[in-house]
Amino acid sequence: MAFAAKLGSLTDELVEVIVSTPDKIGPDRFNILRDSTLRSLRYHNFLRTNQFDVENQLHGLEERFRVHHRESLADVFRERLDALSQFRTKWHPDILHFILELSDQPTQKTRLSDLELLKETEDEPEPKLRWEDIAREDGWHEDADMWRSIDYSDHSGDEYGEPKSERSSVSDDISLSIPDSSIGRRPEDFEITSAEDAALEEVYTSQAWRTEAQNMASERQRKVPVSEFQATREALFMLQGLPTTLFQKDGPPDPTYQMSNVAWDTYKALISSYAESGRQLSQLRSFVKRVQTAPLFQVFRDNVMTSLRLFDKRISEIQARLVVPHEDTIVSMAAILETLKPHLEPLQSLSEIALFDSCSLETSVDALNHIYLMADGAAADAFCKGLFARLDALRLDWHDRYSLTGLAQEAFSSRVDTTRVVVTVRHEGQKKSVVAARDLIRTALPEVLIQYRLPWPVQLVVTEDTISQYQAVFTFLMQIRRAIGLVQRNRILDELATHRDIWGNRALYYSLRSKLVWFCNCIQTYLATLVLAPYTARLYKNLRQAYDVDDMIKVHGTFVRQVVDAACLGKKLDPLRSGILDIMDLAAKLEDAQSASAAEEAEEAQELSRLSLMSSPMKASPRRRKPVTTYAEDSNDEGVEGVRSRPKRGAINAGKGYFESLQEIKTDFERHLRFICGGLRGAARASSDEAATKWDLLAEMLEVGVKDNV
Repeated sequence: MAFAAKLGSLTDELVEVIVSTPDKIGPDRFNILRDSTLRSLRYHNFLRTNQFDVENQLHGLEERFRVHHRESLADVFRERLDALSQFRTKWHPDILHFILELSDQPTQKTRLSDLELLKETEDEPEPKLRWEDIAREDGWHEDADMWRSIDYSDHSGDEYGEPKSERSSVSDDISLSIPDSSIGRRPEDFEITSAEDAALEEVYTSQAWRTEAQNMASERQRKVPVSEFQATREALFMLQGLPTTLFQKDGPPDPTYQMSNVAWDTYKALISSYAESGRQLSQLRSFVKRVQTAPLFQVFRDNVMTSLRLFDKRISEIQARLVVPHEDTIVSMAAILETLKPHLEPLQSLSEIALFDSCSLETSVDALNHIYLMADGAAADAFCKGLFARLDALRLDWHDRYSLTGLAQEAFSSRVDTTRVVVTVRHEGQKKSVVAARDLIRTALPEVLIQYRLPWPVQLVVTEDTISQYQAVFTFLMQIRRAIGLVQRNRILDELATHRDIWGNRALYYSLRSKLVWFCNCIQTYLATLVLAPYTARLYKNLRQAYDVDDMIKVHGTFVRQVVDAACLGKKLDPLRSGILDIMDLAAKLEDAQSASAAEEAEEAQELSRLSLMSSPMKASPRRRKPVTTYAEDSNDEGVEGVRSRPKRGAINAGKGYFESLQEIKTDFERHLRFICGGLRGAARASSDEAATKWDLLAEMLEVGVKDNV
């Protein structure tokens, strides 16, 4: 009965608090709500709250905060849970479960600023009541006789009592005159009057150069003079990672300021040295601010922090020596920089390890240089000759990805990680005829794709767009090597030994051959010496000087764009690139015409030999003459068959005579060469890019063939 009575009273209080008082809703309505609530509470079939389930929900809520990057909220939540665990009661799980049920999207809607509302306002304590205050309010604090001591002794001591009373009165007056520090304090009471106005004015004067730059912002070609002491102070603060006026936020020095009594070039070189050191230190300071989860990186981060702490301590010692000199000290920025060099060099090495060498960026760029830009000519020749031999042998499986990948890995094994090299041929290239792939430079070679799998951190810098541009340069270089290989395959000594009596059209053939060799060598020399070599050297230098990953991406993108433009592979120079490829196709036509002519001469020689044997069998030699080996025979034995097993050459110049084909090749060569030279000159004049000067140089190189009729 006691439990029922207690439950009934608590139910009445609960209903009255939630709905309203009985007078406002009526007694009947109140009784109905009370009875239904009491019935629900008395006959409920709910179990007790599972405290372990509540604890798991709280841990899950904390983890949810951290997953949504609300670390500060999760830390405060954990702090409150730990504080609550020290005052546990049996109702705590129910209370916490009730709060969890009331919560509405706590991850998104919870704000840390709401915690300030839970703090109790600390009212300033009222001053205590003192006798001095009462005396001041009633006015009897001015009555000095009230505080005199009364002498109750029998003897007469007036001469001694008066001084004592005076001393007591004086002390009381002093105690009453001292204002209470806790009553009526105003901001003016905290103002400190400085007696050394001259020293304060000297400080203002020494820092006037900071505001002077703002006043001179509208003026041009004027420098704000700064003393060497102030410049040294700013440089040391910058090395410690503090914001300064002399250096901009992103690192470089502000050109508005200049050290007084020092030439601008000297000051610029000195301040740039400090700025470069500060830039590398800022990389390390940014690195140590990031949280590391791997144990190895945590140890490395702690070591970097220790090195930075020792460096900051060294700078503080220099600052203390300059601020409070114990002897005659000369302020010299150059001397301080030399003093800090032994401490800066290890930190600069750490900076390169943290942001450059750790992701193998230089190694990957070097691999791209050797594969796509063919920096190693021997390795590139080994791969290209193997591919060309498969085309010349008319092998139907010339596009087999495994054979080509093995060929590339073997060729570049001494330069790159061959496990990352893969060579494939596009599906469109596999459908094309092997004869067309052999005879035409534009048919099969653009379909050959070479890939180098980069580490994922390097892929942030070397993007897919730049890889496609690398592939375009690789294809162009391979086409040049194919053209050179075609025109240089037929050796002059072999021709002289085989055809001593037949000279005829050979002069025109060798003239065209020398022109094509000269043209291909000019293009190859231009790319190697004026485009690839200088731009690659600049790339390595700029990558080392890059501030962060964004700068590395920008530097590499600029490099690829400059190489593509200078190599005439950009969209603006598509007609010129087509003209260059047209001349290279002439090399294939010349080789085709020569092969067809050699085959015809061989057939004629065999026919004459057969007829002579038939007409005079008794005079014929018992030995059979060896068939004449034609030009089409490839010197490489790998997969190469005799002339009889090959399709006959001459498909390109079908229906044309040998001399007619040579005349057509000569006319096309001169026409394309004039077009290329004129186009390069016009593009160089119309453009202001850096590549314009290189186009002008290439035009000057090729104009020799136009003027002298090489």
